[in-house]
Amino acid sequence: ARKPRLRWYHAIFLFSTASLIVCLSQLYTAPPFGVWMTSSEIEEIGVAPEGGCEGGLDHCICPRETICATNRYSIVLLTLARCSAFFDYPLYTMMFLSKCHNINNICRGTVLREWIDFADMHKVHRLFGVVVGIETMSHSFFHLLRWGLNGDISLLWENKTGVTGLIAGIITPLVCWPMFVPALKQNMKFELRKGLHYLAVVWAMALLFHAPDRIYYLIGIPALIYAVDWLFGFFIRNTLIENAHFERYGENGVALRFKNPQKWGEKPKTSYLYIMCPWISEKPK
Repeated sequence: ARKPRLRWYHAIFLFSTASLIVCLSQLYTAPPFGVWMTSSEIEEIGVAPEGGCEGGLDHCICPRETICATNRYSIVLLTLARCSAFFDYPLYTMMFLSKCHNINNICRGTVLREWIDFADMHKVHRLFGVVVGIETMSHSFFHLLRWGLNGDISLLWENKTGVTGLIAGIITPLVCWPMFVPALKQNMKFELRKGLHYLAVVWAMALLFHAPDRIYYLIGIPALIYAVDWLFGFFIRNTLIENAHFERYGENGVALRFKNPQKWGEKPKTSYLYIMCPWISEKPK
């Protein structure tokens, strides 16, 4: 059997691995870089419910109430939750940049095409979206389990981090699952799946307030670039076709013929074509 071929975008997982190492380093090194503190340091902060570390631990983690882990199982759950988020940080960036079609079209005409196949961008978006969809849910699960076991579940609605995390957790399945779960893809109309997918805008906004110290540039800047790219495509790259010929092919096919607009001869050449078709009756006269 033919072995699967590595693609350029698989290298992004190296950045995810580096981000994962940074996460572990922060969790298990002392301040100011890390949050691994002695029981007396935790007690001085005054956030831990028991005052300091529990279960005879000399060191634990509790810089603030939302990431307070003063016993063994809490430390394990916090590690799993934060590592799943840190691993995804580079993927967040690429999920938005992979859908900047106008920028990608321009890059196709540069030397970057020697290393990056810009035709892969939809595959990049789908692969990273699946990974982020799974790990976002696991991130939420481990935090909720830790809060529940520690009697801190009220943080889910009393704390900004909890509320924004809850919003992102609810939206994630609506954005991701209809696009890659076969049963949902077959039984949901494309328009509904596409509409739900745009809830990613709300998801991104929730995460901007969930962890503002790093998310604003990992999601905020790429999302802003995507928004500018989308607006450019909508207002500048749109073309009205006055005369077009539609012809039905069987139950699921439609042929469309029209004369290419003059500006299609200008650079940069387009590699994506979105067509807004008028409604066509299932029973043509």
